[in-house]
Amino acid sequence: MKENTSIDINTLRILYKKYKEHLIYLLVIFVIAILFLFSVLPRIEDLGKLNNSRKIEENKLSILKNNLNLLSSLDDPSLSSQLLVVSSALPSEKDFEGVLNAISSSTAKSGVSLADYEFQVGDLSNSSVEATGFPLLTLTVSIRGTLSQVAKFVGYLSKSIPLSQTTSIIQNSSSATVAINFYYKASTPAQFNDSKTIAPISEKGKQIIETLSSWGTSNLSGSETPIPGTSSANPF
Repeated sequence: MKENTSIDINTLRILYKKYKEHLIYLLVIFVIAILFLFSVLPRIEDLGKLNNSRKIEENKLSILKNNLNLLSSLDDPSLSSQLLVVSSALPSEKDFEGVLNAISSSTAKSGVSLADYEFQVGDLSNSSVEATGFPLLTLTVSIRGTLSQVAKFVGYLSKSIPLSQTTSIIQNSSSATVAINFYYKASTPAQFNDSKTIAPISEKGKQIIETLSSWGTSNLSGSETPIPGTSSANPF
């Protein structure tokens, strides 16, 4: 046993002397590999992350420039006018004054006489809101007039603001009871996100605003042509 141990130790000594220089090289390579794994490699990963961050910031900067160019090209008076039209068509809360103005204007232009009206301002059912996506104010009006006059009243009302929808008409010989839903929607605070592009108003959106604006103007001027029909168009 001792002889074998002595041979092994001697063998190791001989091998060490013979390959001493190579062991130094291997040790140096090992140290370099350790340094690369724990020092250089993390720096390379950090460099990749910095490059990704740079691309994200460049993208944000490009979006901000495009948004700035868009906002700079907008006409403030025109934008304010469009906002006024939209907020009048779909107010942020129950617009009792606007509702009464629409009823009064439609009554005057159709030739009917308003006998009575009643607001229903109780709690809304979830099904009513889910059906349209908007809360609503229900108004029941009693009007006196012929069938043709009632049809004209409903037609004018369907093209007035605030936006509304006639849900039922009970016609008698010289009077009618009409149930109308007037829609509104609470506005949510604008949240600016510098990573999102501000979209300009589409052509379809501009056409809708122009149509709503003409409805508001016609309500004030009373120059709109009577509209036939016995049910209002659903704006939604």
